[in-house]
Amino acid sequence: MQVLYTQELEHNLSIQQQTKYLESLLSKSEELYYLILVYLIEITQYSIQHKDKKSAKLLATTEDKTTNISISVNPIINHLKASKEFQSHIKRLKILDLVSDLEVKNLFESILKREKYTLYCLNEDKSLTDHKEILIHIVKKIIDNSEDLFMHLDADFLNLSDDFHTINFLLQKDIEKFDLSHTNNFIFSVEADKDDLNFCKELLELTFVHDKRMLEIISPKLKGWEIDRIAIMDTVILKMALAEMLYFQFIPLKVTMNEYIDIAKSYSTPKSKDFINGILDKIMHALKEDGQIVKKGRGLMEQ
Repeated sequence: MQVLYTQELEHNLSIQQQTKYLESLLSKSEELYYLILVYLIEITQYSIQHKDKKSAKLLATTEDKTTNISISVNPIINHLKASKEFQSHIKRLKILDLVSDLEVKNLFESILKREKYTLYCLNEDKSLTDHKEILIHIVKKIIDNSEDLFMHLDADFLNLSDDFHTINFLLQKDIEKFDLSHTNNFIFSVEADKDDLNFCKELLELTFVHDKRMLEIISPKLKGWEIDRIAIMDTVILKMALAEMLYFQFIPLKVTMNEYIDIAKSYSTPKSKDFINGILDKIMHALKEDGQIVKKGRGLMEQ
């Protein structure tokens, strides 16, 4: 969507350039994914330093001497540290160069204030679920809401406003799915799922190559609206949705409709959701009547 949006603005990118741009965006998303995981590791490492500093105080209190650092032996963190594949990705992407010691310190200090963390530390019989929950809490409540970390990362990730929350949400899901018996936890790589990459490239190419046909189908449904008066993002969303309807025979129409209405709600104007819903519904019914939509598989033509 972002690649096509850029094309709508500049009108000077070849399909080869667009594909290269798409791959660069996916690469930066992968980089951010691993960076957030490294921050989790660094936070747990900092917990040890924090304990050592408190214990070494000249007038250390009993609390200082008994500071709990159980998060440093979190089995999920230990898995990441021991994973040769994970570490190879970190080295390849030079992730450690992007880590800020100050942000690690700030994040840990924010975590210390959380009752959830206190209860986690006091729990002497932690289950894997407990270990998962504290990491999810850190990602969701601390990292994802850290304006300082966001500002720090902004210079290195031009698409951060879109990627930051998405990657943090993905990490929460991956932590939930973590399995000690698996060796390939947390492997976020374009190469790891070529089907997704191929789908992205195919959708991009079909939407671009058939741009004229898309406009010919969309324009009559606008009821007095000129195409150039519609929000550019809405135009992009309509074209992508139409490309899915016409050229992806195994994607149900209902899935396409729901997906792009949600995208409009998140990325376009406040009124775009209803606008996209209305236009796509008209287009879908017209194309079905004309026999232009062909879907394979039971129920794929149903709304």
